[in-house]
Amino acid sequence: MPLGLPGETWEALCKRVASASSPILWSWGAARNETGDWQLLALCIRGATLEAPRALRYRNVIIRSETITPRTAAARLRRGAVGAGGKLADALRFTPQDGQVFGQWCFSNDRMYLRATEWPHYYLHQRLAGSSMTPDRLYEPLIAAEQPYFPSLTPALAGLVFGVTPTALQNHSTPALMVQLPDTRGRITSLEACDGQISVCIEPTADRVVGIVLHAAWRDDPADPTWHHYTISDSDRAGDLSVPTGSVPAEMSIALLSPDDTLLDQRGWTEQLGQAPVDESDLHGLVLRWLAEGESTTVEFKQDLSSDSARKSFAETVSAFANGVGGVILVGVTDDGMIAGYRADKTTDQITNIVRNLVVEPVAVERHEVLLSEQPIQVIAVSPGDPYHKPYRCRDRVMVRANATTRPATTFEIRALSSQGQPASPQPLLRRR
Repeated sequence: MPLGLPGETWEALCKRVASASSPILWSWGAARNETGDWQLLALCIRGATLEAPRALRYRNVIIRSETITPRTAAARLRRGAVGAGGKLADALRFTPQDGQVFGQWCFSNDRMYLRATEWPHYYLHQRLAGSSMTPDRLYEPLIAAEQPYFPSLTPALAGLVFGVTPTALQNHSTPALMVQLPDTRGRITSLEACDGQISVCIEPTADRVVGIVLHAAWRDDPADPTWHHYTISDSDRAGDLSVPTGSVPAEMSIALLSPDDTLLDQRGWTEQLGQAPVDESDLHGLVLRWLAEGESTTVEFKQDLSSDSARKSFAETVSAFANGVGGVILVGVTDDGMIAGYRADKTTDQITNIVRNLVVEPVAVERHEVLLSEQPIQVIAVSPGDPYHKPYRCRDRVMVRANATTRPATTFEIRALSSQGQPASPQPLLRRR
């Protein structure tokens, strides 16, 4: 989960931007209001991002982006200026925030609204004081000679200003300032369990800090108050770093620090959140346990994916798991837990196409195959969905999981899913039970 940072003044934010370690991609969009006056709609400040400059002008909309130095970006923030010239310079001036702003430190696996980087980063999403949205421009097509066509303002702002998909911006109706300053000195890309060790993969990067330190702490059992600790110091190499835990712990936290003890990135899991990676060597045993325990809130059996109705039922379960805490679907198992076996010509492609074609909003799924009684069982792990993309739908229906049943959501449940606005807790695709 992101760390909330102490409040800071606008000047402190400007200094933070000025000290960025990379050039700043400065992007903004503006539109005419009902009286014909220009209004600033969005300003996005992103570090460690290189894109070609853009200057798009339509009858009622302007979108621009350029790469500038951190000092120049900070100077514009102090003045409340977007960098436009001529009459637009005064028309698009914004008022620096009074009082304090409250940023967050996001780790590499945090899912944030309008997230445009997978690196650990400083993140601020703030209302633009002195600006107002122009609702009648939201759905107006953007058409002009020698300019790219957009069906409406939203996809143009999403792609050209914020660098996200239109879906991520579809509920965005408030003039916004977004600041994202990635720290590319190091990040944890994945955790894997194998042969009594937790393998921590560190991203290789040109500006990786030398002397990086990895701290690990874990508990073997939920009822055990004893913590185990392990440290890997002065590691200046990229790749996998192994923590000898003996087994997959019930709870674990891993922190990546620079030599001056600055926290760069963090990963981990708890027993309650079920975030432990699965030891691939023990996947056979996990499937046997799931078969013995039967279907549950997070486990579903499907005999095959051969018919339209079977594929639709599979997609409904995927969307239900995405709307909840995730889950596992065993394909090749009857409803009463008997092994039937299932394998298609291109099983991975088949599953990918079912999810892509029937589930609205992208859902992360993973496929593994296990042989039981010489029959192939497809283990499909579904990760919990991003709260900002909920509710996930199978075609036009919102599905949820209730005990061992997938059913349509009630109106209250749909409203609850739609109102979720907190970042998703990082979850693996195959969870410890």
